[in-house]
Amino acid sequence: MLFRSIDLDHLATYSSKSGVMKPEDGLRKLRGMESTTGIWTMRCVMIIERKNLVVIDKGNGDELERFPLELVHDPTAIFKEDRREVYTNLILFSVLDQPGKYNGRCDMHIFQSIRVPAQEIVDEILAAKEGRPSRNISSIPPPPMGPAPDPDRKSVV
Repeated sequence: MLFRSIDLDHLATYSSKSGVMKPEDGLRKLRGMESTTGIWTMRCVMIIERKNLVVIDKGNGDELERFPLELVHDPTAIFKEDRREVYTNLILFSVLDQPGKYNGRCDMHIFQSIRVPAQEIVDEILAAKEGRPSRNISSIPPPPMGPAPDPDRKSVV
């Protein structure tokens, strides 16, 4: 069941072998990367499903990542109204290597939302993790069970 799809810019992914990073650490690393090597954004779509977060390349439609929600840890929204600020609507979350293992390998993912408030996206992720339907948008119905009807075939009544 699909909860929602959201246009985002992927900004960075940071890996840690020593456990979960705090959102402040991710933001600090993002700013450091911006001032040294620069940040190359990738336009993508995040699909919030009942059991997964799926990231799709907006350019070619390829699935880039599929994160089981049980491994998604501490989704955080960072919103700033300062027009001089480049990163004003961020979503950060860590993906654990194993459920409940907070001191092992994990990756922090940082996205900037294009249109939807970051806190709304975080609320949707948390709702999906808890098995609750989205409050911000109606669910899209599941795909049909069978093939589409053939318009050239006459039906017999």
